[in-house]
Amino acid sequence: MIANSMIKSQKMLLSSLITAAVLNKYGKTSCAEVEPIVARIIDAVRGDTESQLISRLRPVRDLVDDVSNQTIVLTLIERNWSNPPKLEHPLTMLNNSSFGRIIPSFRTRDYVEDFGREVPTPRSEIPARLDELERLSQQSVCGMNVGSLADKALILAHIIGSLIRVHPFEDGNGRTARLFTFYALQCWRLPLFPIPKVRNDAGWKDAMDSAVAGNASKLKNELVWRMEEAVNSCDSDEG
Repeated sequence: MIANSMIKSQKMLLSSLITAAVLNKYGKTSCAEVEPIVARIIDAVRGDTESQLISRLRPVRDLVDDVSNQTIVLTLIERNWSNPPKLEHPLTMLNNSSFGRIIPSFRTRDYVEDFGREVPTPRSEIPARLDELERLSQQSVCGMNVGSLADKALILAHIIGSLIRVHPFEDGNGRTARLFTFYALQCWRLPLFPIPKVRNDAGWKDAMDSAVAGNASKLKNELVWRMEEAVNSCDSDEG
């Protein structure tokens, strides 16, 4: 009974995390649409090795592919990639995996429709800026097991804002920032929590805009209270 309860709880958590990620991308997506896909994938991959999980990733054509890939990536993070931190280039690996790619697909334009304007970082600077971010991301998950939630939130806010400002990937930059946040939290043994779409949360949008402009303090504050709430919720459940 305990094992069944834990699996059910895992399915509900992953459904809430992924619903927040795909909300509005495929119409008005609801958790009720995402839950059965997540449940099916979790049941199917229960005994999979890392290589078997990776082999299940597919090019994204629709909601089912998208949710399936994200469920598999979150499973890889939990089982294989975060204990100890394993990804040498976490941002590129997470972006590739979520789209079922082997070769990265980098931005080729300076005006990006989903960004809403010309990206602040010219495409010619993508290799250098992404390399800096990959190094910082990898060092942060490995070196910040100690330290306050505020310290962790600040480095996350800086990486998220910088990733969106650089916008290195042709698609899925926001998704990559979200998946990296989940990866970092798992590496730091902290509970996960849903991250809103900017179009659905005015406070989060304002904080993200500030972080993209180079001021990470508002996004740090948004992350801190979510981290504290998730930790307190886990403590309450254990008590």
